[in-house]
Amino acid sequence: MRLSTRSRRRLIVLGSICATLVVGLLVFKYVRGVVQDQLVAEARADGLAAYVRGDDEATLDRLSYFIQHDKRDVEVLLAFADARRRVTKVNNEHLLEAVGYYAHALRVLDADPGGADHAARTRLALESLLDLRGRLGHRVEMLIAADRLLDLKPDHVAALRAKASLFVAERRFAEARPVAERLIEVEPEQIGWRHLRLEVMRGEGASEDEILRTAVDWAEHVPGDGRFYMLAAAWAAEQGHPDRARPLIEQAAARGAGDIDVLGQMVALLDLLGRSALAGE
Repeated sequence: MRLSTRSRRRLIVLGSICATLVVGLLVFKYVRGVVQDQLVAEARADGLAAYVRGDDEATLDRLSYFIQHDKRDVEVLLAFADARRRVTKVNNEHLLEAVGYYAHALRVLDADPGGADHAARTRLALESLLDLRGRLGHRVEMLIAADRLLDLKPDHVAALRAKASLFVAERRFAEARPVAERLIEVEPEQIGWRHLRLEVMRGEGASEDEILRTAVDWAEHVPGDGRFYMLAAAWAAEQGHPDRARPLIEQAAARGAGDIDVLGQMVALLDLLGRSALAGE
């Protein structure tokens, strides 16, 4: 069937209209995409700038829009998580949300080991998870983060401390011992690790005499530092042996008379011993 000239003209006009509509729709989608891309880029720039100047509320507001469109930008995820942990919510919801973003950032990093600043960002994510998991009481996840950090840096103090504290809390003293010893190797002048080691010895069933001998031996091998004698004296007093504590305090005084911390500990311990003596009379 042959179309009339008028029909052909109508079809041509209709086709032109359809083509115009299609082209217009494509142009609209393109322009909308360009505008949206620009808005997303501006949100990223604004959010990171707010993060740098310490405006956590603005950081969350602007970067949340960006994350709706791109969930694989590690720099943004880490900045958002850090701001999220500081803007509090009830029942520690802000910490739980921050954990989610740090964990997601870590998954993105694990999937792309060749990305920019991979090692530094992985360590930052793990350190943040170690801290937050500990604060939330997520022991298993905290231990996983600690082990991963120690794979990256075997002398990572925060990871070692977290493991040792967890093992002691769970009375896993045999596992705590090498971790406490490693802490002493890494920071030999840190008294806290020495005290932790004594706690582990007690947990493993060492006698009071053995524990005290260990503390005194440490003190004798660190000349000029009265803190170690104060550690031994405090331990003796804690175990109910003021007669052993007093000569150790004298040794501490001879080695740390100019140390304000040592003097403060001496006064507190002597006060405690004095009150104990009065109570016993």
